[in-house]
Amino acid sequence: MRERVLLMREVPTLRAAFLLDMARSVQLMEHLVARRAGRDSRDFAVRTFTGAVLGVMLSICFHWAENPETDSPSP
Repeated sequence: MRERVLLMREVPTLRAAFLLDMARSVQLMEHLVARRAGRDSRDFAVRTFTGAVLGVMLSICFHWAENPETDSPSP
């Protein structure tokens, strides 16, 4: 999986596909968070929270891929 994450960062076509998939993930998570919070998915707080959570997840994943000595980011 580590090699896959690194390839997504380095190969332009894979990076583009990853960004499209990430955009779909953001929309899905916004919908789920909004439903749970009883808010509209376009609400600024929902979008900010969703972006923060996904940003942290992405940062952890990239850190893990770039540092082979670290443990896997998932169980």
